[in-house]
Amino acid sequence: MQIKNNYNEGGWREFSLNDKAYFDLKSSKSVLNNKDIIYDEDYKFPYVTRSNEKNGIQSFISKQKVDLVKGNVIIIGLDTQTVFYQRNSFYTGQNVQILESKYMNELVGLFLVVAITKQLTSLNWGGNGATLSRLQKKSILLPSLNDHTPDWDYMRKFIQNKMVEKRKNIQVSQEPIINNLSELLECKWGEFKIGDLFDVEKGEFMPQKNIIFDGKTPFISAKKEKNGIRNFVGNKPLFKGNKITIEKVNFKSHYQPADFYCSHDVSVLKSEKLNEEVGLFISTMINRQASKYSYGKQAQLEVVKREKVLLPITKNNEPDYEYMEAFIKRQKFLLKRNALLF
Repeated sequence: MQIKNNYNEGGWREFSLNDKAYFDLKSSKSVLNNKDIIYDEDYKFPYVTRSNEKNGIQSFISKQKVDLVKGNVIIIGLDTQTVFYQRNSFYTGQNVQILESKYMNELVGLFLVVAITKQLTSLNWGGNGATLSRLQKKSILLPSLNDHTPDWDYMRKFIQNKMVEKRKNIQVSQEPIINNLSELLECKWGEFKIGDLFDVEKGEFMPQKNIIFDGKTPFISAKKEKNGIRNFVGNKPLFKGNKITIEKVNFKSHYQPADFYCSHDVSVLKSEKLNEEVGLFISTMINRQASKYSYGKQAQLEVVKREKVLLPITKNNEPDYEYMEAFIKRQKFLLKRNALLF
């Protein structure tokens, strides 16, 4: 159903996020610290933090001792001002606010995410973040009916219309291996030392005076976010792409598709078995060892070589690279199919 973007029935009105008639805003009570996560089997529960990427999902984890936060809510990150709709039940890290509504569904949630995000531009990191008290004072602009109540039906239809428009332009590759769920779900696992699977090298220290701060070469450092990229430089790459990097402080692993330079704080993993899908799979599994490391216990080169990673195996107890590739291709397929871009 086509609807007009220029809403005019009852106009647009401000509604307080603290208005109990429509919203229930509160801090998450089921907080799970990263160091306390129990890694077992069946990694199917989202672990949501204040990250501004991947819908706030840091990783998928197994069943934990704390309670899940029920889905169909909006999360708001303290300090980062990140706002995402969470469809499924999830675990959450510290400083995450939860917004519920009896009128909430996925379509309404996506509409509210945009409205709330626009109102948080005045907040920032460092003493002026999105605390519960500050959020309760915020009002958001919503389409209103003539009786001055929010027009929830318009919000649903507006987002539904945007989704239909975008999906017309999404080209989805239909690869049989991606849809063969039985092959993807039946898998055995084994442990491998990173040094047995990869040639492991170290980056090089580059003095500040030698950095050319204008270029296209990714500079990878001991950084958890943004694929480890500190900035883009004009210096020549130190490594070819199609590698996995691991920074030493938090043991955060990333797949690097393009040629890059990296500092001495980063270990570089090389293997002929790597491609983008395999690299993404293995780097994700490596990240599950991150809780062991910190600034006081860093992962130097020899430590990285000795660290173990859990991977799917073949009948011969070798890493099943075909499985890894098929699994990631399927995830890409599902992301494209369920894309909610607007």
